[in-house]
Amino acid sequence: MSPYSPLLLPFVAVMGLMPLRVAECIWYSANVLLIFILSAILLDIARVKINAHRLLVVASLILLSRVGQSNQILGQFGLYFCLFTWVAVHFADSNKVRSAIGLMFASIKPTFGIPLILMMLVNRKIQPVVLGVLFAGLGAGLALSWIMLHEPTRLLASFEDSGNANAADKDVDPDSAWMRTDLFSVFARRFSLGSDLKSELMGMMVILLPAFWALWKLTKAQPSDETRSLELATVTTMIPLCIYHLSYDMLVVLPALALACGGRLFATQHQPLWYRYAYIVLLSVPLFNYLAAYSVMEKLHIEGALRELAIMANPMALLAANFVIWLAVYNHQALSAKNQQTVVASNFN
Repeated sequence: MSPYSPLLLPFVAVMGLMPLRVAECIWYSANVLLIFILSAILLDIARVKINAHRLLVVASLILLSRVGQSNQILGQFGLYFCLFTWVAVHFADSNKVRSAIGLMFASIKPTFGIPLILMMLVNRKIQPVVLGVLFAGLGAGLALSWIMLHEPTRLLASFEDSGNANAADKDVDPDSAWMRTDLFSVFARRFSLGSDLKSELMGMMVILLPAFWALWKLTKAQPSDETRSLELATVTTMIPLCIYHLSYDMLVVLPALALACGGRLFATQHQPLWYRYAYIVLLSVPLFNYLAAYSVMEKLHIEGALRELAIMANPMALLAANFVIWLAVYNHQALSAKNQQTVVASNFN
């Protein structure tokens, strides 16, 4: 079960009641269905009319990407956490209970839940965070209590076995993890740093500082479609950068990418047009970077400096995409201050 929350168990418990082959088919089919649901949401975010042709195109692009392909083949939770994170941020102002439910399920994976909670708190989304943490704690507590009452020995063994397996996983160690998207992995690989929990969390807090600044600035701006778009983009673009994530978790950036493609991000006249194009291109790098895949590297015999470049391309492109967001927040804040001064001057006159 490590490193997931015990809330994972009731979330997927129905799969455990089925024969393995049946559960595999249902899980695979559910992920396909979710791709179409996500595609419809992305089209709506981009304000593009939804029809069958466009749904097929967007769903095909998701599956064509390295991120969507690995998520589907490996049976990962990337699609789920993308949707949960979007719900938590999108409904934080309009429907706090719905936002809290999204946060509750996003917290199943701590590398999603912890930075999401911190950034929402800085963004003054206090009520949905409190409700979400309460829901998550209650669900995890009930799941853990039920198992402890029935199979306490197996529970402890599961924690120990999964913890040992996670520590020995080559996808965790920065020296062998070719698919990591977080910035800490770049420094750990370059300077031979340890990848223990303490170091990862300390690195996360440092990397989150610019996002905290951006979200705090946005709380002082006049609420608008642009402000809400920048908040969503700041949160979702930072999550895979600030702490341990593999490439399949990059699906979380798709809502922000849809905002940019639909012209709802960097939309004001004081946001240079190149921001939008740069952001789209930079996010496309980790989404479609097949060179960082194990099988491709082995078949093409990619080694040495080229291999290091392919591995570093994902986190460095993510860092640059975040930098574009921070520039846009700075411009947005400057524009808001200028507009306030104009209003004050006109009222005075």
